[in-house]
Amino acid sequence: SKGLGLNVQYSPDGQWMAGGGIVEGRDITKVWNASPPYDDHLELSFERQTIGLAFTRDSKRLVVGGQGRMLSVYDLRSSAKHDFGQHIGNDDVISIAASPDGKYMASASFDGTVMLWDATRLEEWQEGRLVYEGGLTLFWGDFSPDSKCLAVGGRNGEIRILDVESGDNLRTISNAHGDKVNCVSFS
Repeated sequence: SKGLGLNVQYSPDGQWMAGGGIVEGRDITKVWNASPPYDDHLELSFERQTIGLAFTRDSKRLVVGGQGRMLSVYDLRSSAKHDFGQHIGNDDVISIAASPDGKYMASASFDGTVMLWDATRLEEWQEGRLVYEGGLTLFWGDFSPDSKCLAVGGRNGEIRILDVESGDNLRTISNAHGDKVNCVSFS
């Protein structure tokens, strides 16, 4: 079937692949086996369009966000879904990232807000912590390998490196490559 895929991610253990998008007018989030025969494992019911998604570091859960700013977590063994927080920005969640140390999930919004969530408490409602509110239309965020920094990129061509604990802007790379920054990743 034809559709628009908005995000695809592999689980850290390499067992799963997840994608969110629109297929034949329906908002769909799916999880597949990441090795042959690549069969469907789950089709998840997310009431809003999935834009951002990320696996937790233990590869047992999938965190999704999108329209409506609500963040949800799915248990991949039971398919159970639980809403755990609402991004405080004024626009849709565009990006979700998991810290390598397994402590945090980050959500970023089109409106330029970035929030951190306790990844060890995804089964309970939490307020989250605002770490950046800069008006930069954000497209993507990624944690550094040591989980101490978060890089975000946006429409204005900037990349910002944020301190995870304080939210301080450690570095701004202006006009990173002459156009908007759609994806940022640490090596």
